[in-house]
Amino acid sequence: MIPSHWKRTRIMAKSRTLPPRYARLAEADPARRPFLRSWRGMSSPGLVCAALALLLAATFSFAQSSVRQADVIFDHLDQKSGLPSPVVQAVSQDGHGFLWVGTGSGVSRWDGYHFRNYQFEVGVPGALPDNNIYSMYTDPAGTLWIGTKSRGVARYDTVRDEFQTFVPASKEKAYATVYSMVTDGAKGLWVATYKGIDLLNPATGTFTPVALEGIKGRVAVVTLVRDREGRIWAGTTSGLFRSDRQGRHFTLQPVFGKANVRVWRLLFDREGRLWIGATQGAFVLEPSEEKARPIHETTSGPSLLDQESVDAICEGAPGVIWLGTFGQGIVVVDAKTLETHRVVHDPAYSTSLPSDMVVTLSTDPAGSVWVGTSKGLGRTDPSSGILTFFGATGVAGQDGRNRGLGCDRRAADERRSPLVGVE
Repeated sequence: MIPSHWKRTRIMAKSRTLPPRYARLAEADPARRPFLRSWRGMSSPGLVCAALALLLAATFSFAQSSVRQADVIFDHLDQKSGLPSPVVQAVSQDGHGFLWVGTGSGVSRWDGYHFRNYQFEVGVPGALPDNNIYSMYTDPAGTLWIGTKSRGVARYDTVRDEFQTFVPASKEKAYATVYSMVTDGAKGLWVATYKGIDLLNPATGTFTPVALEGIKGRVAVVTLVRDREGRIWAGTTSGLFRSDRQGRHFTLQPVFGKANVRVWRLLFDREGRLWIGATQGAFVLEPSEEKARPIHETTSGPSLLDQESVDAICEGAPGVIWLGTFGQGIVVVDAKTLETHRVVHDPAYSTSLPSDMVVTLSTDPAGSVWVGTSKGLGRTDPSSGILTFFGATGVAGQDGRNRGLGCDRRAADERRSPLVGVE
């Protein structure tokens, strides 16, 4: 029987087409383009060499240990469930409990039972301004904000069931792609685009560009987070920047030493640690430290994470960090010990991760983890129990259980508590 990671290597070697979101990112962000296209643009011999290298690494790991990676039970939502597109690019839950899913074909609202789809309609007031959704954010008041590829930011009005669009006054026909958003702590909204950072005033509809110290011209700002002191952290293709406590003066943070790290995702966990996803690997910055520590896989064999793009991060359970990668599933990290294991798609199990191409990760107040992939949405629910095959022995079917990684509770029953939104 061929190990599943061999099959994944063969599939990657055969396919030379990037998923839609990443193709669009390569087109929109010149700084990201070489990385994204390095795989697609390889010659056939190059693809074979890359595939063989990955195969040898996986074989070495497999030969060194009989440990099987964790198998987490996922509920699946995809086009058969009503999604307009299989590629899930953004996920967020609003203040009324509805889960919103952004795709390249509009947004979909999940009430726990059914999807309601919203799409762009020409000449219809209050319609979604753009079908290509890149980001979503729910502010502290529970309001949903949607970032689009070229038509700015949309705010959902729950009373009117429509969208209000915010686009800066410009001679350009299209606004820069919105990668991320976060509150300014008052009534404003920070907006990250491939051209930089803007501060949106929803009351007036105005966008105010904010410069990054030491940066001349445009720089892609891909992710934003706000810390407990009100400072804004900005992940860019030129490193990590942080504002002052007034959220204005952005300076480069030398947390990577002299290394040039392109930051793709940021997350503060419950203990105040900053988790950093990059185009090559992941890092963690402790609150008391000045330098970020790289995350290396603790399983036998070379750490493939060091060369993988980490495009999504969430805290799946207290002290348990999930890192979504570009094509190799999820790396689960114990925040205290930095022990790791992988959660991957296994075609032999219909309840495995929908796809190893993880685009976005999100958690809801009930404790569920939502995984947006290139083949739909996956949901796993720690609160009602997650059945896994990862134990003290690490072998599928064994009775041992590893309770240190937050993803291994025995399922108490087969019942599921659906997410229910309230109008």
